[in-house]
Amino acid sequence: MEDTSIGLIGIIMYAVVIGVPGLLMLAGASLSYKAFTFFHGARRTQGTVVLCERIHSIGANANEATSYLVTYEYADLDGTAIQAKQFSRPRVPAAIGEEHEILVNPEKTDMVRRPSISHYILGPILFAVGLAVIIAFSLALSGDI
Repeated sequence: MEDTSIGLIGIIMYAVVIGVPGLLMLAGASLSYKAFTFFHGARRTQGTVVLCERIHSIGANANEATSYLVTYEYADLDGTAIQAKQFSRPRVPAAIGEEHEILVNPEKTDMVRRPSISHYILGPILFAVGLAVIIAFSLALSGDI
């Protein structure tokens, strides 16, 4: 009679091959949900840069890896001036007084985003990569590939 037990190594392999892609899918779903809830309730408005703080630099070329904390001021629906921050990595820092289109969620007025596909795309990409690995592993186990 053959021993069909997978043993400790097999259990660890299953945990890694299913667990890591599962975590990618979970992270992707979480990021997608956060992006959806922010952008679903957000409204477009004009924001003026009132402060641009340099956060840090990494790497040999500091200009390419410098991060900024940009503070925008915008008018709420009732005309109240509100300041909100956005962490960003532009190639050049935002100049004080520049106006940009920003997205503001009325439930989180201290956070703004500049309209960009990058806020939407990371979650679905992580989810798709995790799902693809799980499907490929399942097909390999079933002998279909």
